[in-house]
Amino acid sequence: MGELVPAQAARAAGPRRQAVAATAVRGLSRFAAGRGIPPGREFLLDYDVIEAFCVAGLPGCASSTRGTYRSALYRLAVGVHGLPGQRATPFAGAKAQAPYSPAERAELAAGAAAQRNPARRASALAVVVFGIGAGLRPGELVALRGSDVIRHGRRVSVHVSGPAARVVPVTASYAGRAAGLAAGAGNAHLFRPGPADREYMVRPGKSGGCYVCEPPLSLPDASAL
Repeated sequence: MGELVPAQAARAAGPRRQAVAATAVRGLSRFAAGRGIPPGREFLLDYDVIEAFCVAGLPGCASSTRGTYRSALYRLAVGVHGLPGQRATPFAGAKAQAPYSPAERAELAAGAAAQRNPARRASALAVVVFGIGAGLRPGELVALRGSDVIRHGRRVSVHVSGPAARVVPVTASYAGRAAGLAAGAGNAHLFRPGPADREYMVRPGKSGGCYVCEPPLSLPDASAL
C-alpha cells in the first residue's frame, strides 16, 4: 500500500489537494488493513470501501472533513473504476444554522409589528408568522393567500400549492396571529411587498431561507405576538 500514496495522491492538482489526498489514502489504508481488505488499488479504491471508511473509519471527524476525504478518494477512484453512479453525498459541507431563539423570535416579531403602515406591518408579520411558525419557503410565502390558511378550533394549518404541495401546521405560538392575518387578507395575498420603513432592513432568515425584518435598537413590547 505504500506505493499508493505517492502514485495516486500525487495525481491530485495543487499542493493542498495532494496533501489532503495523501492523508485520506493513508487513513483508508489503515482502515482497510484492519478489516482484512487486500491492499490492491482495485480493492482499496472501491467506492463501497471508501463509503465505509468515511462513515465508520473517521470517528470524531466533522461532517465537512468526512466530505472532503470522500471527494479526494473519489477523484482517485475514478482512474481505477471509472465514474461512480450519480449518488448524493451523505455529508453536508457544514452544519445547519441553529433555529431562532425565543429572544430572537420576539425581536423579529416586534420589528414586524412596529411597521407604521398597516399593509407593511401585515406583510412583515406574515413573513415572521408563516416563515418561522410554518417553515414556508420564500416562494411559498409570496404565493400564500388568506384563503390558504385553514382553522380547525385552535389548530391552524396552511395549504401550500405548487410542486411541493402539502398541508403544513402552524406552531401553536403563531396560530392565533396566523388566523388573524388570514382573516384580514381574505382571498388576497398575505405578503404584499413594498418599501419598508427607513429604519428597518431585510436580511436572510435562518429557517427555510425566508427573509425577516431587522428591528431597530428601540423596540416595542412584543409580548402580545
